[in-house]
Amino acid sequence: MDDSLTWEQMKSIEPGLARLEEAVLAIRDDGSTRSYCANAVWYGWNDGPSYKDCMNALVGWHRDRNTHPFMLTSDAWAIAHDALYGKALSVSCRGCWCA
Repeated sequence: MDDSLTWEQMKSIEPGLARLEEAVLAIRDDGSTRSYCANAVWYGWNDGPSYKDCMNALVGWHRDRNTHPFMLTSDAWAIAHDALYGKALSVSCRGCWCA
């Protein structure tokens, strides 16, 4: 039996994933700095929040054990990462080392 879940199902099990997705979709480069790095935003470099760390607390090996078993797997983590990381990087880097 395949017990995998879709991204939409995962968000209904863990509403924090839906809130994190909203936060990631709200990421903007307002142009007020000399450069902008989408990876720095995702990983929380330069004292910013780490969206990746937030995701890690909600899905995968570090998640609370009182949940749907699939939410604790590396497959669930990969689904969440694929859903969120690309959205976080949808705002293009500008003037940084990875641009």
